[in-house]
Amino acid sequence: MRQADVVVAGAGLAGLVAARDLVAAGMDVVVLEARDRVGGRTWTKTFEAAGTAVDLGAEWVAPNHHEAVVREAAKYGLDLALDQTKDWDDADPLDTMAGSEYERALARLDKDAALVAFDRPDWYRAVEHLDVTMADYLEELGLRTEVRQRLLAESFALMGASENDYSVISLLHEVSGFGSARAAFEGESARIAGGTDGIARAIAEQLGSRVRLGHRVEGVGPHDDGVVVSGDGFSVTAAAAIIALPVNVLSQLRLDVPITPEAGRVVAQGHVGRAAKGWTTVAGEADGLHSVGWPDAIEAYAVAGADTSAVAYFGVAEPSHEAALQRGWTALQARHPAIGQQAETLSHDWISDDFARGTWHTARPGQAVGWHELAANPGPFFFAGGDISRRWFGWMDGAITSGADAAVRATAFVRGQEVPDALG
Repeated sequence: MRQADVVVAGAGLAGLVAARDLVAAGMDVVVLEARDRVGGRTWTKTFEAAGTAVDLGAEWVAPNHHEAVVREAAKYGLDLALDQTKDWDDADPLDTMAGSEYERALARLDKDAALVAFDRPDWYRAVEHLDVTMADYLEELGLRTEVRQRLLAESFALMGASENDYSVISLLHEVSGFGSARAAFEGESARIAGGTDGIARAIAEQLGSRVRLGHRVEGVGPHDDGVVVSGDGFSVTAAAAIIALPVNVLSQLRLDVPITPEAGRVVAQGHVGRAAKGWTTVAGEADGLHSVGWPDAIEAYAVAGADTSAVAYFGVAEPSHEAALQRGWTALQARHPAIGQQAETLSHDWISDDFARGTWHTARPGQAVGWHELAANPGPFFFAGGDISRRWFGWMDGAITSGADAAVRATAFVRGQEVPDALG
């Protein structure tokens, strides 16, 4: 006998939004989550040394573009706090010739991004001829070192991966969504007051006992009643399943699900998001810090706490999360001697995390078709998540729209109606 109309694997933002919308549509839903908390790659923890809450994973919202996050925050009474740390930005000013070259590079990004129809699910088809690594794209532009490094640092905030690994068309998609390269790199940003996992916690409270923590999904496949999702000591049967797990963990599952060859290939490969993010307190002065550099401590900023500032800094997690943070601290201290010695630290290694195996989604060259087809998978097995959003992939906004879209598609399937195309 079926135990639910729809079983949702994963209680990140996509899975929770999908479950909530399914319940609103009258569906019986079970949500299975491996961790002892909800939120997935949104995770807010108290950094006691600073006296403030910090986000170990996703953090930023572009309020003028991420409409779904803004709506969800308003729905649950969560405020957005605009970033106030851009008054100390030490990106070395470019000389006249380098500055002109930088402007020409931005214009080239804008020209290529203009080919992308941001709201089209198959946006990538118009830029297939540009589906090369960021490193190769910049090499073709023949930029001087300081201009190249400036662009790599600004792009990393969006891509979170090595320029040798990610496809520039992912960046062009972002530039298209923001309207220009300058807006993508310099536009207004905000945090969710109290932490980004506030939305997930609010939705989970609404769902109540439908959310089952500590249930690590190990297998997904067909069943006489429709589908079965199982793990150690449990199995749940339903008419349909929404698989809202980070795509880099899918290859670890017993995934007896019909998907296209291209989708199967990208599931086996995974995406290349490998950002290391660390938080630290310092012995010296860090109030208002906002710092950009390359290749280490690529971005750093301070958040005021009750006791002292918490400083976040980022790098490419190569060869490891810890190595990137060690290099980053050395670079940041050299760039800003006034911050003094490092004190207490806090971070989470998302790459070695069995339930994530990477940070936010960034595609390799040649993967766009596969991710598109995975998101389009027909019932009874639907996929959702910020990793495969049709719109703001890699962002919280994309997770929300993808989850909502999967709920619409799964509801239609359970009711025996025509399943619409994936649009979220």
